[in-house]
Amino acid sequence: MSAFEWDSTKEEAAMLIAVGELTNDEISERLDIGIATLYRWKTYQEFKDRVKELKDAIRKEIMDTSIGDIVQRIRRANKRWMAIDKLIAARGSSLECKNAPGGDTGLLTYDMKVIGTGPMQQTVEVFTFDAALLREERELQKYVSQELGQWTEKQNVELNGNIKDMSLEARQKEVEAILQAIQRKKSELSNENTQ
Repeated sequence: MSAFEWDSTKEEAAMLIAVGELTNDEISERLDIGIATLYRWKTYQEFKDRVKELKDAIRKEIMDTSIGDIVQRIRRANKRWMAIDKLIAARGSSLECKNAPGGDTGLLTYDMKVIGTGPMQQTVEVFTFDAALLREERELQKYVSQELGQWTEKQNVELNGNIKDMSLEARQKEVEAILQAIQRKKSELSNENTQ
């Protein structure tokens, strides 16, 4: 193989490969090079190293500044949570909802519906409890709690045998064993969340 010499086309090819959004055919077409040329470049160690270097830089950027960064994820979730709170407050003080039962809570959606036909046609106000909004608010709270390691799922613990048929001492030992199992599970979950 001849010596590999860098130029702007090779650098752009390395970047496009590192980004990973285009196929080899699309890259060669975009750069106006033959597909065989691109495959040949990919055999050079210098080119492979540059692609790896660019991928690492992209990964680091993602981890530091966008969805890969827990602080950024929490910040965005908090913005959505605050927007939900703002929406609830705005609904609660809106003129449409003010006179509806529960309208001041901000948890109702307001709509107008036409019922009937002809001379009997009427427009009525319709108020609906916004369960989807509350579900999203709960999901955001759960998501943030999980990200921060503050969320644990309930565990079902099965007893070995029938506890009613045990002596008091045997029951105490069974309860202690259950508590130890729960403690071990909490420790495992805590270790998973910190890794």
